[in-house]
Amino acid sequence: MYTMASSVKVSYSSTRASVDPAEASVTIIGQVGNLKRVSFDDVKNKIGKRVEADTWKEAVKGLTPSPTDSVNLYLNKVTLCSLPVKCSRHNTPSRAHALAKILKPASKGQKQFVIIVCERADVYASGTQCYN
Repeated sequence: MYTMASSVKVSYSSTRASVDPAEASVTIIGQVGNLKRVSFDDVKNKIGKRVEADTWKEAVKGLTPSPTDSVNLYLNKVTLCSLPVKCSRHNTPSRAHALAKILKPASKGQKQFVIIVCERADVYASGTQCYN
């Protein structure tokens, strides 16, 4: 776990603890190609109490990043976001710069779960950019 000066706690976890989106917001973010590989069963423990499998599938299918896109799945408490597809020489393959821009307005001092769907090599870079 890493605690930042602004009292935001960022922790990396491979466990699948359940959460009710009515109590804490959930943001699922990644490049469209990676999000398409995630089944509803993979995220059901975080969103399944409020979002149905068909809604999840349609939302992922409908993402059109140019450069980013987002879909609210439940009352602004469950959001699916896509990162840019293109990568230039000035940013990283993880698209961590875009991740920070997308998440900053979403954090309003409330408890928030962020699920980053990425390649294993991009986990650290993505996690450290969450709340810069």
